[in-house]
Amino acid sequence: MKVESMKIESMTVKSAEVGCLVVKSIAVKGKLARYAHLYNVGKPVLIYLMGNLQNIEATSKLTSIFARDYDTYIIELPGMGDTEPLKANYDFVFLAECLNDITDRLFLHHHHLFAASYATVVALEYAKIAQYKLTSQVLAAAAIEVPEHCRMATLELMHICQTDRKAFAEKYLELLTDMTGQVKRIDVIRKAAIHQTIRSPEQHIASFIENSLRLFCYRPENLNSITVPTILLTGEFDPLTTPESSRYLADQLNNGVFDIVPGTDHLLHIEDPRTLARKAVHFMQRHRVEFEPLEKIVA
Repeated sequence: MKVESMKIESMTVKSAEVGCLVVKSIAVKGKLARYAHLYNVGKPVLIYLMGNLQNIEATSKLTSIFARDYDTYIIELPGMGDTEPLKANYDFVFLAECLNDITDRLFLHHHHLFAASYATVVALEYAKIAQYKLTSQVLAAAAIEVPEHCRMATLELMHICQTDRKAFAEKYLELLTDMTGQVKRIDVIRKAAIHQTIRSPEQHIASFIENSLRLFCYRPENLNSITVPTILLTGEFDPLTTPESSRYLADQLNNGVFDIVPGTDHLLHIEDPRTLARKAVHFMQRHRVEFEPLEKIVA
């Protein structure tokens, strides 16, 4: 593993090669974040935020598709991916401010944003404070709250993840996936996901607990103030973030639309990454901006 450090506007950056990726750790607001840059110079910028129990390396199926058309940054904010767990008393506004600082320091003044599951709340709060930076945003399997029918199950998961990793993995996947057999190869996909969840590092499990508590405490407000073009993409058979709840969220936004990824559930990024990416790219390509000189924006 090759490691190097450098300084960017008072932001310490440490780089490490992980497979074909160079993953950089960044100090932001007294916490650590990580990011990888999939270079496609001259193309529009896309920022990718992943959901719970994922890290940068686990997003490759989808981000490799996006990287064909976009200069792509995959970001793990504090408490996400392989960063240290972030206590639940740091709210989503704090995470949005972290993202705002990172985009400032990396000079990402115009970009699209793709956020999955847990990260969709960060995207919404970010849109409230940085609408001038956003060209469009894609929210996949948008989890802006713990649904009423999942609250007790989530509390149980937060307990058993500390005592029985196998039972946690099985119950967690029951919560996320279609149990009626309508998703192709779901048994194989669920088995692989359970195996991966069992092997999750302890810090991922600790982050799951803190992030779940953070989501329990979140109350969406002033969603109609968000004017950024936004699409909600949801799996047809998602039992957690249902098509109905995503359609409702799209209606709350000032410029939101809704679409379904057929034959998928909450694991739509694994079950059909091509269709998910195609719908996302189609939406983003409809919302382009002519870039103005930086000095004109600042002025």
